[in-house]
Amino acid sequence: MVGGGGGDGSRHGIRRGQSKFEKCDICNCLEVGICHHGEVVPASAATSSSIESQILQILASTLLWAALGLSVTACTTKTVTPPPDADVGPATACRGSGGTYLGKMQCQLANGSVVPILAGAEAVRARASSIVVAPQSPHSWALATTAIIFQANGDRHDLLAGAIVTTVGVEKGRRLLSRWWDVNNRDELLRILTWLQFEGHRSSFEALARQVDVMNEQQLLAVKAELSTNPEELHKLEVVTKHHRVVGRNGIAAWDLVRYIALCRWGYLAGYLSEQEAWDHIMPAALRLQEMFGSWQELQSDYLIGREFWSTEQTQANGDRFRVIYDQFIEDPGSPWNVNPWKMNLGVSEPLPLTAN
Repeated sequence: MVGGGGGDGSRHGIRRGQSKFEKCDICNCLEVGICHHGEVVPASAATSSSIESQILQILASTLLWAALGLSVTACTTKTVTPPPDADVGPATACRGSGGTYLGKMQCQLANGSVVPILAGAEAVRARASSIVVAPQSPHSWALATTAIIFQANGDRHDLLAGAIVTTVGVEKGRRLLSRWWDVNNRDELLRILTWLQFEGHRSSFEALARQVDVMNEQQLLAVKAELSTNPEELHKLEVVTKHHRVVGRNGIAAWDLVRYIALCRWGYLAGYLSEQEAWDHIMPAALRLQEMFGSWQELQSDYLIGREFWSTEQTQANGDRFRVIYDQFIEDPGSPWNVNPWKMNLGVSEPLPLTAN
């Protein structure tokens, strides 16, 4: 997949002639920008920080050169006069960004850092993935559901992937999915998404809650005594006993569905889902969460209860950190939750089904 439109490279490419450029029918102008959902987005449209901004600085200079390297089909005969610097290559792009070209598509910037120079489809995809999701939009609302875990990981809230999709970003996404989810390819990702959709950890939470509901106090104490040698299971029982009446019929659905959305974001970063596929999964899940819960506070509190149920080890290791993020985002008027009104129209007709037909 190339860039952000859900199509192939031919939808985003440019073909070079002797003295003019032929442009693909999907765009009406070239300049220094890319085709994104049928529109040209200038290089200045995306904002970033640290290493990402350095990569984008070079991308802004080399994007035209990079796009010329794409294999293109089905272009129209519309033409424009090439800009004077149309022959820019990686060395020129690096120097134009104030750096020193090291060869092998590597540029050393003035601050000493070395960043890759992206070309062809990779450059276009990086630029597409750097386009910021507009605040107070349905997509922004959906991304805000995963704000706690993305904040904890140091990722961005305004990009679908949480980071710009470069080679480094792809490897990061794949390592994360492999380490925490045993997901190493697209098929494994889709299987985990299906499990979260129809079962998840909420199924075991609800089963345990049903058992607790029919126990008297003495029976519950006896079960806890039996589990004294199994701290993980004892922990789960205590979490259910404490919270199951509070969460009610929703159980810990937020825990499963917030992670469902997070997995779609990481799947896009890793290259297992196209941008369009990711949004097609994410938006119905976001609507389901909006219908199940009444506020950001209720949703994210349920998510944290689910996380506590999931792992004693992780609760002890960083549960306080996640709670601090929750408290900060509830209070901060500029947090992803407070920027996006809870009752926003998400523009989705059907929520994600949670039971198989």
